[in-house]
Amino acid sequence: MPIQINTLVAQETVDDLPAIFELLKTFPVMRWSLFFLISVGRGRALQEVSPDRAEEIMNWVLDLVPQAPFAVKTTEAPSYRRLALNRMHGAGKTSAEIKGSSVYRGFQIRDGHGIVFVSSRGDIYPSGFLP
Repeated sequence: MPIQINTLVAQETVDDLPAIFELLKTFPVMRWSLFFLISVGRGRALQEVSPDRAEEIMNWVLDLVPQAPFAVKTTEAPSYRRLALNRMHGAGKTSAEIKGSSVYRGFQIRDGHGIVFVSSRGDIYPSGFLP
């Protein structure tokens, strides 16, 4: 069964990301999704990373993509697309090469397309954002 692991990116968790990546490499993970904190609801108790730190993290993630044994995706991080596209254009990739890349495929919305979300309580939803 394909497994996706979701990880919150916040000031409180950011230093653990490299260790989480190393741990996930030991499991049959299909996708690692990094959710950048939006301070609403219970998320108000946590601290977002600064814009500069978020960009550092996104560049680190882009460096991981070619070596990761699973897909790596971001959520609530639209700047990731800018960084990824700028890198690919800077490397001289064609539009077809960009559209065929794993990074580009990660830009799409997967909810309702063969996935389910299982909450920490075991509740199952078609999307983590649609309980």
